[in-house]
Amino acid sequence: MPRRSELTTNIEGLTDLQIYARIRYLDPDLECVSSKKSDGTVLVISVSFLLFLLGLLELICFHSLP
Repeated sequence: MPRRSELTTNIEGLTDLQIYARIRYLDPDLECVSSKKSDGTVLVISVSFLLFLLGLLELICFHSLP
């Protein structure tokens, strides 16, 4: 059985992507819940910002008319 220092040496040489790949290999059903929540949040923020910009455009157009 390998010693603890040998196990940590193997981990130190791995990149983040390799670590994530090994975690997914060990638990393939693992889902990233935070990324799914993040997608919905980005959509809401984007739509809100678009509506805000359209509101500003409407104010500028109506106030510039004689």
